[in-house]
Amino acid sequence: MKFRPGAWRPILARYEAMSTPLWHRGRLIVWPESAIATWYETAAPELRPLVRMLRRKQATLISGVFDYVFRTRAQYNAAVRLGSGPPEFYDKHHLVPYGEYFPLPRFARRWLKDFHLPHSSFTVGARHQRPFRIDGERAGISICYEDAFGRVIRRALPKAAFLVNISDDAWFGHTIGPDQQFQMARMRALETGRPLVRADNSAITGLINDRGRVLGRLPPFLPLVLTGKVTPETGLTPYDRSGSRPIVWLSLLILVVAAGIQRRRRFR
Repeated sequence: MKFRPGAWRPILARYEAMSTPLWHRGRLIVWPESAIATWYETAAPELRPLVRMLRRKQATLISGVFDYVFRTRAQYNAAVRLGSGPPEFYDKHHLVPYGEYFPLPRFARRWLKDFHLPHSSFTVGARHQRPFRIDGERAGISICYEDAFGRVIRRALPKAAFLVNISDDAWFGHTIGPDQQFQMARMRALETGRPLVRADNSAITGLINDRGRVLGRLPPFLPLVLTGKVTPETGLTPYDRSGSRPIVWLSLLILVVAAGIQRRRRFR
């Protein structure tokens, strides 16, 4: 329903009403994926009063939005940072097949019109994108299940002092899916040694410290607000430096050794 024409306006008004008591100096507000459920260019005129208030209060907002680049006709599932200075965008890089794009050439899609879903022709965002500037710190951004991939998250390091993930897990429904994805977010915080703020519009919203410990979380499917403190972190963990390569090579070594032992036993 939120993707129907004009439906984004009452949704935006609701997010603004829930966030108004929280605008303070140095405060970061995070809205989830597709919270602004339209193109940024469409919503920009109605966002101007909000941006003025953010600047007056010296606060920052990160929200999900759709971004359209007229010059290239590229469509992105994006996050936007609003507050001081011009808006910054993060364009989702790791898209969901069929949900956000068809893994087929464009000429073949005309035979699949009956399967076409809203917002399923997104463009892949750049592999390396700058972390957002937040009150003198940098925030590494990810959207939805990008936080399932450590290699995607670590691209923001070492510049990013904390992580932000915005998600829309409504399609999981009342399943174990949201809990699994929240556990993945905890693992990303632990791997990188960075606190992680996760905002979801229907599943689990949470605040995780740099050791993967949950500092606060909200139950799914309830219109609630979570507040807490984020302590920026610096430095690099072993995973930040080398990624999954040592684990892969160690696993291969174990397989080779196990195969060798099995072969020796067979020919005794």
